Amino acid sequence: MTHDEYPWFKSYAPGVPINITPPTKTFVEHFSQIVQKVPHGPALHFLGKTLSFTQLDKFSNHFAQALLSKGLGKGDVVAICMPNTPQYTISVLGAFKAGCAVSNVSPLLTASEMEYQLNDCQAKALVVADMLFATFAKAAAKTTTVKTVIATGLADMLPAYKQFLAKALKKIPTGDVTPLPGVNIIPFKDVLKSFSGENPGIRPAMDDICFIQYTGGTTGDPKGALLSHGNLISCMTQYGAVVPLKSGVDSFCAGLPMFHVAGLVVSLLGPFFGIPQVIIPDPRNTSMILGQIAKYKPTVLVNVPTLYLMFLNDPMVTKVDWSTVKVCYSGAAPFTDEGIRDLEAVIGKGKVRELYGMTETSPLIAMDHMENSKKVGSVGLPMPSTRIRIMDVLTGETEAPPGEPGEVWVSGPQVMQGYHNKPEGNAKTFVEQDGERWLRTGDVGRLDEDGYLYLVDRAKDMIIVGGYKVFSTEVENKLSEHPAIAMCAIVGVQNPDRPETEIVKMVAQLSPEYAGQSREKVQEEILAFAREKLAPYKVPKVMEFMEMPLTAVGKIDKKRLR
Repeated sequence: MTHDEYPWFKSYAPGVPINITPPTKTFVEHFSQIVQKVPHGPALHFLGKTLSFTQLDKFSNHFAQALLSKGLGKGDVVAICMPNTPQYTISVLGAFKAGCAVSNVSPLLTASEMEYQLNDCQAKALVVADMLFATFAKAAAKTTTVKTVIATGLADMLPAYKQFLAKALKKIPTGDVTPLPGVNIIPFKDVLKSFSGENPGIRPAMDDICFIQYTGGTTGDPKGALLSHGNLISCMTQYGAVVPLKSGVDSFCAGLPMFHVAGLVVSLLGPFFGIPQVIIPDPRNTSMILGQIAKYKPTVLVNVPTLYLMFLNDPMVTKVDWSTVKVCYSGAAPFTDEGIRDLEAVIGKGKVRELYGMTETSPLIAMDHMENSKKVGSVGLPMPSTRIRIMDVLTGETEAPPGEPGEVWVSGPQVMQGYHNKPEGNAKTFVEQDGERWLRTGDVGRLDEDGYLYLVDRAKDMIIVGGYKVFSTEVENKLSEHPAIAMCAIVGVQNPDRPETEIVKMVAQLSPEYAGQSREKVQEEILAFAREKLAPYKVPKVMEFMEMPLTAVGKIDKKRLR
């Protein structure tokens, strides 16, 4: 391997290895070592309640023993459906200790969508928040394998007086848990009281599946990505190689939902490295998040761009001592250049860094190195032990010329084993080339001469206008510079004059100071700006203004827009 073949090597920050040592210990073994190292260190902060690593270890032992007592064991699947809580982390660790795999279920799913996932992954147990129990109850009749349900209230891990106040003031949503035929329902509190606190001693193998993590289903039914213990540990080791984390010094705070792969893995970095994690139950409540940051002074933040920008509109942002924050990583969606400048004007110059990943890669593919100067528009350098190719976006048969955009292919130890029960999906996604197994990401990107990766678009979001390729993220980034636009999305729609072709449409949410102005006047102003900044074929031919729909992670939901 040479710098010419892999140009990103020469750009690695000092001390960051080109390759990681292949891991040999599973997450369970790593966590056991952390408990021995910092038994009384804080592991989880949640609404004023702190759990130590010893407590987290014991609670997860109770959970593992409960699963084993109900007949679950190695290879069985435990589904988890709840917002961010300590119970989430306890359930994941407990499932691992029982030798089980975890499938995370979005709390936003309908009953039929939940039914599909539970049946597809053949889950035998479900951990569910009481506020979401009614959805499962509707799905239960057609869910064939779930025989054990562990139900929990969001305040279950808080002190008794805080639980009382939360319920009395109705600050925490709750729901009724009712009997279901053929289903054994156990309160989460009873799990922590009625089962042994001894570690069951089960040691998963590196190639055992630890997560069946479902994609968003933008093209057909959601697909379950099979992530092994080896995939998970490789990704965490790669992260630690780029961002050294010290127990007793560093701490995390992330407003990402744990049911999403990014939030899930971030939530496990704490138990893996022995650092505390501030759990955020409501990622849309910026005042609460900023209050937690002010109180616990985390050194590393991980959020999506929309949440960071929401911080700037909250008066609480001025009450945070941002000097304790070393770095703010952003991912899951493009961060506009203007947005980064606005955020760094508040938190400190040079603190915003970007990363890139996907469910199928556990999830990291590339990220900025903290010691390097940020390249505007780039999502950073490929992770250690990761190879990237930029392939012709239409044929997939040849590499794109240097600097030109193409589909991003990735190979590395963090790449999933495949999709669960989806042989046709695996055939389309994986390619064997030059003795390596490559994952076709479906993202369009380019590498510069220093090996930095720039994302141009999703392949399915690319618009062909009169034979020209229009990359939506490029147009979105440019139009977002206009002060009238708070956020926007570019989509292709059918050309009414030539149905076989597409035209560019912009959907935008207006900034507050422009909300009361004439839509026609604002449209004319944006159109003039677009004509000045963009090639004619990239200029939107149709504009619509609305409140932008967001996914659970905080990305603009283009699927709903379409």
